[in-house]
Amino acid sequence: MKIDSEAAVDCGQPVKEKAAPKPKKKTAKKKSREDINQTAARIVKEATEKS
Repeated sequence: MKIDSEAAVDCGQPVKEKAAPKPKKKTAKKKSREDINQTAARIVKEATEKS
């Protein structure tokens, strides 16, 4: 907790603001992972169709 508050002070943001986006970040990561998987699948499909 101490490190988080220090980091928040360095960023110039209140600790509450820094702690709030944590769950949002997780969902964003999940979403981007799904997007990456979809893109990878698309690339693999295209590569298989070409060859």
